[in-house]
This record gives sequence, structure tokens and C-alpha cells, in this order.
Amino acid sequence: MNTETRNCQNCKQNFVIEPDDFNFYEKIQVPPPTWCPECRMKRRMLFRNEFNLHKCKCALCGKEVLSHYSDKVKFPVYCNECWWSDKWDPLQYGRDYDPSRTFFSQWKSLSDATPRPNLEAYQNENSPYSGYTWFSKNVYLSPSTLNSDNVAYSKGAWSCRDTFDSMVILNCESIYQALDSEYCVSCKFISDCKNCLGSSFLFDCRNCSDDLDPIY
Repeated sequence: MNTETRNCQNCKQNFVIEPDDFNFYEKIQVPPPTWCPECRMKRRMLFRNEFNLHKCKCALCGKEVLSHYSDKVKFPVYCNECWWSDKWDPLQYGRDYDPSRTFFSQWKSLSDATPRPNLEAYQNENSPYSGYTWFSKNVYLSPSTLNSDNVAYSKGAWSCRDTFDSMVILNCESIYQALDSEYCVSCKFISDCKNCLGSSFLFDCRNCSDDLDPIY
């Protein structure tokens, strides 16, 4: 087969399908895609909603909570307190496999009936506006946070304190505008740094400090 250019049914942009792609689709017995690679990726990632929050009521206790899911979803949404409690039995949603129906149709009906937590979160304090967050305190709009305190407008902060506007950082404290850094203290505007103290505007640095002495 030759290279073929198609128009994406979603974004209306052209995309190219290579001969090797056609061979692969034929091998797994699926039709060629009608969406471009970027739109297909977005569709695959729809299950993970990190930044868009909705108000909804817990389907078990009725409390109003912030959730990854809107009130229009088919499945019940439980607040975290109810989700982790013994108020409901997850085994009641089990069902036998029906060979007369397709697997995905059965998976869809099971997915629409099984409860989900309002946020992917566990044992947090004062952090209602952050999902995918665990064992943390005072976290605001900072998904993928673990074991951290006082974090805002960040993503991927693990074991950090007093961190703002940062992304993918580990064991840092008093940090502003940091990216892909670890074991840094009192730093701002840094990227790909490690073991730095009281420093600013650094890229790919190690053991830097404001007094020019190395940190060991």
C-alpha cells in the first residue's frame, strides 16, 4: 500500500498513514483510523481529568463535593469518605460473563453501574481542589502530589513543602517556578537542578548555593 493522506473527522486537519501502518491495521484486523494521532491520543486520555473540577453530590450520603466528574455521568460518584468506608459492598457489582454479548458492551454496562470516587485522593487535609493527591496538606490545584504540604499551582510534587508554580519536583522546599528538580531549597526559576540552595535562574546545575560553597 502507498502513503495516504486523510482528513481528521474531529479536528479537520490532514494526517498521513504510512504503508507500515496499513500493514499493522490489516494484521490486527481493524480499519484504518479516521482521527489524526493527536486527536486519538486526546480521546485515549479522556479518563484522566486533572484540572477540570465539577460540583456534584455524593450518591451515597448526599454531600456536595468537587469531583473529576460532572453530574451528567451515568455511574454513581461517591465522596472520598464514603468511597473508602464500609458503607457499600463492591462485590454487589460483580456479574457473570455473558458469551452472547461482546466483551466491550459488557464492560461498558459494568463501568456505568460501578461507583467511582469524586477525586483520586487519599488521606489529605484541606486539599479539596486537587486530584491524584495522597498524604498531603494544604494543596491547591496541584495534581499528582504525594506526601507534601503547602503546594499550589504545581504538578508532580513529591515530598515537598512550600512549593508554587512548579512541575515534577522531589524533596524540595520553598520553591517557586521549578521544573524537573530535586533536593533543592529556597530556589526559584530553576530547571533540571539537584542539591541547590538559595539559588535562582539555574539550568542543569548541581550543588549550587548563594554563598558559592558546594553542598555535600
